[in-house]
Amino acid sequence: MEEKVSILHISDLHRSKDSLITNNALLSSLINDKEKYTTSENPLIKAPDIIIVCGDIIRGSTNIDNSVREVKEQYGEAINFLADLANNFLDGNKDRIILIPGNHDVDWKFSRDSMAKIDNKKVFNSNNQLKTDYLKQAINQNSDIRWSWEELSFYKIEDHNMYDKRFKAFTNFYNDSTKGKEVIPLIQIASSTFLIFPNMQFQLLDIIVVITMII
Repeated sequence: MEEKVSILHISDLHRSKDSLITNNALLSSLINDKEKYTTSENPLIKAPDIIIVCGDIIRGSTNIDNSVREVKEQYGEAINFLADLANNFLDGNKDRIILIPGNHDVDWKFSRDSMAKIDNKKVFNSNNQLKTDYLKQAINQNSDIRWSWEELSFYKIEDHNMYDKRFKAFTNFYNDSTKGKEVIPLIQIASSTFLIFPNMQFQLLDIIVVITMII
């Protein structure tokens, strides 16, 4: 009988600004859980062979003046956490950690600076209903139009070079935290990669999909 592959799936590592939790506290909780499911659960669960960490990895920042610094600091904390996670669960092998970004992992400064707000008169008719042609444009995969739930308004991308930088911090974090693995480009939209773990006779389709209608 072939040995099973055990996967630990973690998501939403981001911490509230008003209620910060240390890396040690998060790690201790995961270690305590592992002790239980590997020794006293019925049935027992083997220690993880692979760890998948989904977004949101950081809280992000809405501070326009200091967002770059805040995001960098948060990713620095995340890098330290992943290193400790690998040391305690994977014998230090970070190649077995798979990272997938979430919406908080975007640096919203670059996103907002790249766009211009669209006058609602162009988007809604006299009955305050969304014009059909605008909706079709907005949901098109290649559309430059984005929707803001916060303002209930549409925006249009005016500077694509600036817009592409919204994932720059995550890309730097990914490449710094997974040195030795394949480097991902600045932005991947609706992309996928086969991750192969030959020693375990296991492969995983890693899919990164960025929802394009939301800023």
